[in-house]
Amino acid sequence: MRDRILDILRSSLGEYVSGEDLSKQLGVSRTAVWKHISILREQGYAIRGHRNLGYRLDSIPDLLLPAEVKHNLKTTFIGKQVHYYERTGSTNDAALDLSGRSCEEGTIVIAEEQTKGRGRLGRSWYSPYGLGIYLSVVLRPAGVPPIYSPVFTMLSALAVADTVKSISGITPVIKWPNDVLMGGRKVSGILVQMKADPDKIDHLVVGIGVNLNQDKRDFPQEITVSATSLKACTGVKADRMKFLCRLLETFENYYIVVRDRNDYQAIKDEWLKLSGILGKEVAIRTLDGLIEGKVVDVSLTGSLDVECKDGTMKKVFSGDIVLKRG
Repeated sequence: MRDRILDILRSSLGEYVSGEDLSKQLGVSRTAVWKHISILREQGYAIRGHRNLGYRLDSIPDLLLPAEVKHNLKTTFIGKQVHYYERTGSTNDAALDLSGRSCEEGTIVIAEEQTKGRGRLGRSWYSPYGLGIYLSVVLRPAGVPPIYSPVFTMLSALAVADTVKSISGITPVIKWPNDVLMGGRKVSGILVQMKADPDKIDHLVVGIGVNLNQDKRDFPQEITVSATSLKACTGVKADRMKFLCRLLETFENYYIVVRDRNDYQAIKDEWLKLSGILGKEVAIRTLDGLIEGKVVDVSLTGSLDVECKDGTMKKVFSGDIVLKRG
């Protein structure tokens, strides 16, 4: 009902719509209209009321509200179902709960703030209120073998990188395995969690965090050296709704390449263009120790193929990587 009220007010192009007209179009009483208007105002919509003229929509809040997402988003299935939280522990946890209850593919969970946001290896993800994108997407790619699940991290990083470039004009760098960097610092991280049988993916959740409008002083001291935001790099405040919708639209395009065409190589090729890692000397800190050598390939199963100085080849599936100078 509130979505329909917003649609009617938007279509009036800044003119007043009488309470009587709203009640007739919606098939409810004027009192019911007033109650819904009151809730929209509580959510932050600036709706002016005039006793003789009715209601007029003056401004929309800088929040990622479902009604605004649905109004602005141009996708086929990603984001058609939106679960919104002002504050939650983790959007991935919420999405995993929904995915286990057979929610539709493409369902998204958005939060203005996460209190327990997390990244790879259980690390926390700083998620202050109203300054970033904290998003999880539920996918059900039944035709994709579980061995290729790392491709979903690749396509998510590509979607973020493409969106950053289209919004800011700056081409970011993708850092293996799941980060997007601007100016050598992390602007986005990705966490993919999956439920699968040996030969079939039941569902997976892609969590994406993007730092948009944090100032440098907003970051906790322990991550000021490693983290940045779009605003910190450009000096311009980002439109979060515009960024979110473009990200979801780009994500859907890449996802279709994987789910419908099974073209994993196309994703890998695009990922490599932004990674700048192939043929480079690297040092990788893993749980088993330090591995140094030259990256000769990145596999579709998520590993780095590294040629060590002694000529041996190693497959590295997880670790913190640093490009070596010289």
